[in-house]
Amino acid sequence: MKSFVLTLIALAGLSTVAMAQAKPAAPKFEASPVQLGVVWDYSHVKDAGWMNGAGADVAFRVAKPWFGVAANVSWDRANIEQGGEKAGKMNYLTFAGGPRFTYRQSKYAAFGEALFGMGHVTQSANAGFVLDDGSTSASTTKFAWQVGGGFDYKMSPRVSLRLPQVHWQRISYGGGANDNIIKLGFGFVFGL
Repeated sequence: MKSFVLTLIALAGLSTVAMAQAKPAAPKFEASPVQLGVVWDYSHVKDAGWMNGAGADVAFRVAKPWFGVAANVSWDRANIEQGGEKAGKMNYLTFAGGPRFTYRQSKYAAFGEALFGMGHVTQSANAGFVLDDGSTSASTTKFAWQVGGGFDYKMSPRVSLRLPQVHWQRISYGGGANDNIIKLGFGFVFGL
């Protein structure tokens, strides 16, 4: 009986040592202080329908691992239809920048941002068509802002997959006129 009790005590002691050697927590997603993102997106504009485009952003970590600033440039294009025919095209070019907040874990990072800048919109009509105002081309540059975020999955120390990136963008033309754009994108992020 004495050997049985000693065996139980020895097993209890060994199990305590084994638990003390448990695996350490996985390291957090360590991102480069500067990141370049390349994104392909699909956007929906109320009057233009679905558009496709691309964009790029650069993000700088400013303070702490969770706070940084981002700058974004994006371009989207759609065809204008009148009476079921391709009547022209519409392009949106946006430049914006602002704060980015990031939550990091071992293999992923989720971020949210609010960006402010300018949106340049151009429209052109094909031969035989005119735009709503009677002209064959028009362009304007106005204040634009967007809020949204994304999810980055770490594939290697310097490359991450961005899937998805979602933004709501607004370009204000004044007098209550504006475009509300929903952008859905995916792409890659490269640590510099």
